[in-house]
Amino acid sequence: MVGHRTKSYALWLIPEGEACRRLARTIRRLSREHSTPVFAPHITLASGIIAPAREVAAKTALLAKSLRQLRLRLTHLDSRQEYFRCLFVKVAPTPQLARAYKRARKIFGQRGWRAFLPHVSLVYGDLSRAAKRKITSSLGRRFALEFEVRRLRIVAIQGPPGEWRRVKSFWLGRN
Repeated sequence: MVGHRTKSYALWLIPEGEACRRLARTIRRLSREHSTPVFAPHITLASGIIAPAREVAAKTALLAKSLRQLRLRLTHLDSRQEYFRCLFVKVAPTPQLARAYKRARKIFGQRGWRAFLPHVSLVYGDLSRAAKRKITSSLGRRFALEFEVRRLRIVAIQGPPGEWRRVKSFWLGRN
């Protein structure tokens, strides 16, 4: 079909409460200071899902129902020379989070080994190492913050982050 864009989706675990508000404020502030995109705080459970919207929603509902609410803890800032992992806070690994990741990969047929690096991004972009060091020194390397995750969100991820759209959210453990 001419002009048809294939939709790509991601599944995000959404932090709850004050932790989400604090992370969102930090993301917005860093975005203003460094001219980078603003996005909602999240932990990506799966991405690059290419399928019809109804299929993605049905599989995500099945996945969410099979998962329990999570209690997660952020640990420290880290960075990579990658646009979507420019600056992020690592999430302490838990067996429940690892199972959720494996189950998502299985339900969506994502084959092959991929290391799971659970994290909450603070900056998307191509900042210099000096800029990242400056941010890290202003925020502090340790970023101890605990929060609940009760929702799994489908996000359509075509184009730049400003064009991404929430599709649907599911409560973990019920649906």
